[in-house]
Amino acid sequence: MADAQPFYSHQNLAFQAQGSPGSFCGVAGGGKALMCSTTANRLGSATSTRCRARVAGKAGEGASVERSEEGQADLQRLVADFPKLYDAWFDGQLKRLLTESVMRAQDQGIRGMEVSFPAVPNLDEIDFGTATNQKFAEMLAGDELMTGYRKVRKYLLAYANVFWALQVTQTALKPEETAIILSTDGVDKSDLTTVPPNVRVMSLTAAAKLGGPLSEDMVIMVDPRSTETWKQVDKLTKPGARVIFMNSSFNETYGLTGPLKELEPVLFMRRISKGWIFRSYPSTWVAILELPDGSIEALKDMGTQTPVLGKTAAIVRDESFKRFGIFNDRYAKGFGARL
Repeated sequence: MADAQPFYSHQNLAFQAQGSPGSFCGVAGGGKALMCSTTANRLGSATSTRCRARVAGKAGEGASVERSEEGQADLQRLVADFPKLYDAWFDGQLKRLLTESVMRAQDQGIRGMEVSFPAVPNLDEIDFGTATNQKFAEMLAGDELMTGYRKVRKYLLAYANVFWALQVTQTALKPEETAIILSTDGVDKSDLTTVPPNVRVMSLTAAAKLGGPLSEDMVIMVDPRSTETWKQVDKLTKPGARVIFMNSSFNETYGLTGPLKELEPVLFMRRISKGWIFRSYPSTWVAILELPDGSIEALKDMGTQTPVLGKTAAIVRDESFKRFGIFNDRYAKGFGARL
């Protein structure tokens, strides 16, 4: 009989049992028994042993973990590019992920895209302000956007979205192409000094007054929000141009993606309770569990179709509670020290 292992080890979910098929191989926490089962591997030749967690005496009511070491490794590879919280906002990692995701889609001929990620590190606390928020504002006001710190700090999200849009234009535009970055936040960004000559930054209202389709080869709409805005920008984009909807604060579909279903979700980092939903084109969607130490673990491959937000959040939340109970609250440690 193999040694019993801790039931929800966050280092490894694959409980390797050496017992015979159906044999008892150990007792986990909470009275759960680990039962072995043998199945053919993916090549159809050798067999591999895996453990299933069952509540003793209550068949079918317990949780089930059926992930081999190989399967766990494959799953973790799906989140190898997930940005480190929150160093990635400062060291170029998030910039590379964003631009490479857009470029991969663009190279495949995709012209309608949607991206969604926290434009500001620790976005949840932006209204209160944290040291991380302040550090990011200082970076933007300095060499990145070269404008006044006080204004950037006051309108941090608005400036941050333009900053990320500019990163896309620097990579995805050909030398002869042009781009326009649109917004509806009402913040005058004429003070920006790092906007290249082939890129315009203006409000959607001003762009609509120009009449007819926009002349630019790429249109980036930051924080579009209402469905009407999405549709308006889509109409303003000339045929053959690329359009990217970026970081909508909310959408009226109450789902993961916006109302224009023909768009390709090329990068998504959506925070949910106890974790994240992640996708970087062309990979599949992944449900991610955030662990008490701030690290992450890929929990489930959600496939190529856009997953249902509520169901995915429930999967991650339930797993967190099974493993850690109430002790997986990112706000608890040091009353916000992790932020």
